[in-house]
Amino acid sequence: MRHVARLATEIVAITGLVAAVFGAFLFLDDRHAHEHELAEAKEQEYRRMLMSQSTRYAEIEKYYVDEMRQGNPLSEAQKARLELVQRQQIRIAAELLEE
Repeated sequence: MRHVARLATEIVAITGLVAAVFGAFLFLDDRHAHEHELAEAKEQEYRRMLMSQSTRYAEIEKYYVDEMRQGNPLSEAQKARLELVQRQQIRIAAELLEE
């Protein structure tokens, strides 16, 4: 009878140990981000960065267009910057459409 009680106690202890290890594994696994979650977060951050750049370029373009509408001639440097901003807007739009 003592052997049966001791065997039952050992079985309960081993089962408890296995359950604790399995529970710890599940807890630690949930605390770490998975690769697909990281890739998705990086992609979202990249899209936000592109959209922020696009907004800034649109503000710059609007400024120069408003200057031209008011009849103020743009210098060569301002014209070059306006062209650069427009090219960047096209590039960002193409990148956003690809994703």
